[in-house]
Amino acid sequence: MRYLHLRTLIFLIFLSTLSISLHASFNAIYFKEEQSGSDPSVFTEEKGNSDSRAFTVFGEPAILANGVSVPSDFPYSNVLTNENPASGRIVLSYRDSNAPYILILNNDGTPFWYQKLDAILRQFTKQPTGLLTALTTYNHPVFGTIPHSYIGMDNTYTVVDTFYAGPNAYVDEHELRVLPNGHYLIIAEEKLFGVDMRTIVQGGDPDANIDLTNLRELNERDSVVWEWRSLNHFEYTDIDPALWHLTDSFIDFPHINSIDIDEDGHLVISSRHLSEVTKINRETKEIIWRLGGLRSDFVFIDDPFDGFSAQHDARCLGNGHYSIFDNGNGRWPQESRGVEYVLDTQAMTATLVWEYRSQPGRYSGQFGNVQQLPNGNKLINWGSDRHPNVTEVRPDGTIAYEMKFEDREKCYRVHRESWDAPAVKPYLIVESGTAGITLIFNQFGDGQVDYYNIYHGLNPAPSAVLDTSRLTMKTLTDLENKEEHYFRITSVNQSGEESDFSNEAYVLVKLIKPGGNQVLNPDFADQDEYWEFGVNGEVTASGSVENEVYHVRIQENAGSSWLVYLGQMPMELKQKKSYIMQFDAWASKTMRIQPAVINNNSGSDYSKIGKIQITQERKSYSYEFISGSANSEAVLAFIITDQPGCDVYFDHVSFKQQVASAVYFTADDLPLDFQLSQNYPNPFNDQTVMTLNVPVECRICMTLYDVLGRQTGTVRKGNYLPGDHQLSFQNPSLSSGIYFFHVAAETANGRQLYHQIVKMIYLK
Repeated sequence: MRYLHLRTLIFLIFLSTLSISLHASFNAIYFKEEQSGSDPSVFTEEKGNSDSRAFTVFGEPAILANGVSVPSDFPYSNVLTNENPASGRIVLSYRDSNAPYILILNNDGTPFWYQKLDAILRQFTKQPTGLLTALTTYNHPVFGTIPHSYIGMDNTYTVVDTFYAGPNAYVDEHELRVLPNGHYLIIAEEKLFGVDMRTIVQGGDPDANIDLTNLRELNERDSVVWEWRSLNHFEYTDIDPALWHLTDSFIDFPHINSIDIDEDGHLVISSRHLSEVTKINRETKEIIWRLGGLRSDFVFIDDPFDGFSAQHDARCLGNGHYSIFDNGNGRWPQESRGVEYVLDTQAMTATLVWEYRSQPGRYSGQFGNVQQLPNGNKLINWGSDRHPNVTEVRPDGTIAYEMKFEDREKCYRVHRESWDAPAVKPYLIVESGTAGITLIFNQFGDGQVDYYNIYHGLNPAPSAVLDTSRLTMKTLTDLENKEEHYFRITSVNQSGEESDFSNEAYVLVKLIKPGGNQVLNPDFADQDEYWEFGVNGEVTASGSVENEVYHVRIQENAGSSWLVYLGQMPMELKQKKSYIMQFDAWASKTMRIQPAVINNNSGSDYSKIGKIQITQERKSYSYEFISGSANSEAVLAFIITDQPGCDVYFDHVSFKQQVASAVYFTADDLPLDFQLSQNYPNPFNDQTVMTLNVPVECRICMTLYDVLGRQTGTVRKGNYLPGDHQLSFQNPSLSSGIYFFHVAAETANGRQLYHQIVKMIYLK
């Protein structure tokens, strides 16, 4: 059997394990603003309420209060303030490498629309033309993961266009502007090698590498019709010395990170590493004015910081007004803020007419934006995982809306946009597990759906209806084991009209007893069934099963960069659980191999075993590790990167979840009835936990009420399999008092099976 993502995941490991002799500058992560990791900050971290996620069911998909179903790794948000904000929904991307999403959120934090991704996207934006655009990436053989293109989706969420940077350039991740005539403005990256910086600055590197960002306009045929090259108008010495040293071997210049069109049709750009906002004549390409930085044409008025530093997102507001997100990297103390200036191009002054600085101050070393809203409010994205992802402030400085992702994730840009477009067909995600699979499907925004048809088969494009559902989620436990199953979904509206098919999803069904071995064909009794062998780089190798042992042969004619692997997927990883990987291995001579459990989304090795030494003696190896913070699928792999001219052998491979400390039910010992335990601790002041015993597969609804019978907590809904489920409750926004936690179980058609109430005491 062959699995599409396995080769891609191994390629990520291939890039990270090879000792390729590249210039030092390009060994850095491509997204240069992320090199420093988490933002350093001298300010305190905000602690959020839990408005949108009062009830947490660990590691389970759920149906939210608005009826939208979400996967187990969905990025929940905490709405900190929601007091009559501007109209519209929140458009943003959630960049977590283990579970990346692009999202359109309602003000209560529930999703209006979402799409789960295979790789993180820096940008997800609604263009002025109404198109939704998102940046895609690919794995470059030298530079690693870099931007590939932008895709454009119409109001049916169908990809209708793709945007490139044109010849001899890479797409830069910072900005795309789609124009009404079908043209588009884009930041195009050019790589310069071997630049002699000694002619520019004393002590300069004679062989420096430059990432140069330029502007291009392309037409609907992706042909370049206009170009503005930075080096024709800026000097290297314009770089803000507080941000970059010209003596470095790698220089990122000038790091253009936004493009906007002023009311007179000319362009305004932000160049982060110059600490400068520049206006450019569209016709002559000459600079009209320069604001900020070493060459500023303006004097700042009423600005306590006398300008901005390492800024993002310069926007034209009209009548000489411009907003900027000021990161503040190059000053001390470092503090970020939103600002608005009015420019007087006769007196050459830039007067600060609006500023928002949080109390206490917030700092973000990268990312961030400010958006002017139609009602006069301004929306700020702080660009840091330490601070709220959205702060909407009124003209008087009070907060109308504030939201922060529960799992602390930064966003590059966030906007509030008018968006009500319903989907025309369902969107499907399949989550596989060792107890069954769960189908998660939504026809977003369409209130006319009566029910869904679930199409299923053992081959692509299934055309047989397996079941129907009035819910947006379905769990299946009786599918044929150890087979690939394919699914498509349609919706049927109240007039009986059926939609087009959803995207197709397929999954290998692996029904495994709790704590059982997830590896199929672990002893190679079925030859190489379920296993994949592969080679990357300059080496000749082969793999086959002999006497129920997997034998890898690596020829002597190997170059300097190569990798051989044997792997199988998917392996189920539940969040923050203990796992054990075991196998037998030996070789024709002493050498090193790398066992790994690679996350299906991020490509990171959860096992962190590293390279181990094996010898001619057959030995058994055993390694334990804790999984990550989100449910995921993984590939189990053995990676070989050295010792050409060697034979390597594998046998008795297993991958199991450690279950000694957990409670599980066998088929003969399932709960006879529903039972909800009293919460513990009780009273509580932070978090409390309950155990729910479920005898049959059903839908569970959870609601919190105060002593007057008013609903005070968000309703959480989800499908549950038979067994023991741990529920955790926390909501710091509650006042001290007595509350009632109500649990109700019902069948798919709404027949109630059970309900129970637990009284809880919350003490602040």
